[in-house]
Amino acid sequence: EVLSTSRHFSSLIRSSSEVKYVDSWFESIVKPTEFYAKHAAHSTVRRYFYNVDLHGRLFLEETLPKNITTSIKDEKFLNFFFSRVQKVREVDEHFLALEGIDKDYPFVSLCGKEVNFIRPAATPIVFHSLERNILYFGGTLQVPFEPASLAVSPRTGQLYHKIQQHEKPLHGEYGLIRSSVAVALSDHIKPGCKDDDDFALYFCMEGNEFLIDKLPAASEPGEWALPTDQEK
Repeated sequence: EVLSTSRHFSSLIRSSSEVKYVDSWFESIVKPTEFYAKHAAHSTVRRYFYNVDLHGRLFLEETLPKNITTSIKDEKFLNFFFSRVQKVREVDEHFLALEGIDKDYPFVSLCGKEVNFIRPAATPIVFHSLERNILYFGGTLQVPFEPASLAVSPRTGQLYHKIQQHEKPLHGEYGLIRSSVAVALSDHIKPGCKDDDDFALYFCMEGNEFLIDKLPAASEPGEWALPTDQEK
């Protein structure tokens, strides 16, 4: 049973054809060069547009191709950027509506007179590594790994972790766990049944079992996200 669970999470690591699909999706959402230049040069509020991939890597949206070489890697910048992520404000929604792109960017990161709009492939916060029960995102930002905070998406089968700390961005929301980290965690995950005989997954650690909740529907990525296989 544990082996089959491991295979499930291993299947989330994308094949070469799936990587090409992700690349094609990123290419399809890039806007004309003039769009980015116009908003970056605004006299009062400079606006930039970013993407976050399924590995938690950050890119300017107009950057193609998107890979580890072209991603933004400066830890200081990444920590600054991701520590300020929040849902779009009313003023941001108004701007996006005027531009006819109100469905594209659900998150922002604010920096003085700059507004950085974010369109992630899944979530703006992706936990890219796990060391000594600490989950890392951005550059070196971290939250403690808590088995009781795990959730699995009924829609995609992907593993998520709740952001519990009040000082962190999007407190109470969920961050995606990178597929390679999910595979490492899968050794501790086993299927079972709840009291109502519903199928469930449990995280087993130090003799304890923690029920892995289903990701709330409101926390599932929206229509702005990378479509699933069924939605292609």
